[in-house]
Amino acid sequence: MEIELNMLLLYLSVAFIAGFVLSRLIRSYTERSPDIMTRGTMKGYGLPLGDKRYSHIFKHDRAKRISVAKELLAELIPLLKEDEMKIQKAMDNMNYTQSDMNVEQQRIREMKTEGEEIAFMKTHLTSFLADLRMEGERLGAALASKTMISNQILFLEQVEQGHERKDVKAILAGTPFKSINEEMLVDQAINKLREALNLDKKDAKETSRMWLETKR
Repeated sequence: MEIELNMLLLYLSVAFIAGFVLSRLIRSYTERSPDIMTRGTMKGYGLPLGDKRYSHIFKHDRAKRISVAKELLAELIPLLKEDEMKIQKAMDNMNYTQSDMNVEQQRIREMKTEGEEIAFMKTHLTSFLADLRMEGERLGAALASKTMISNQILFLEQVEQGHERKDVKAILAGTPFKSINEEMLVDQAINKLREALNLDKKDAKETSRMWLETKR
């Protein structure tokens, strides 16, 4: 019985090793294949994973590749323009909010006592900062989306020109597009205001300095 168990374990070990080696061989072949891009390659280009229109684009002949690239570009260009509009709208809204907040800030600065300043700073500025945070998040999301779409467009424009896979790889080496950090700096300011209800005197003065004192 013990011998049979040892043989079973041996068979399982051999099967596992054989499966591992086979998967590595398949992956290595796919990496070298001029036809299909792997998930790693797709991720490196910033392309949508699992979309065969991208991963299998080099399986087509030159004319078909160009045609597929044109079709995909036609889908992406409107999305890019939509993101650009969202970015501009978010920045405009942030400017409007800043302008309105400046009026309220000036009113608070002119109050007679420090207690009034702190109380109204806690209540009357929070709404403006919440709006800034919302628009900041919209701006961050739109920028991230624009970067993602720009990566796809950059890739497809090279395919549209009829370049082979190795040429596209060489052209896109060192692409300037980087991941966008969606954490807006305004989040730090919002967190500061969220803590305002429990500010001690020292923290209250610091928050007042940050949001009420004008820069010199």
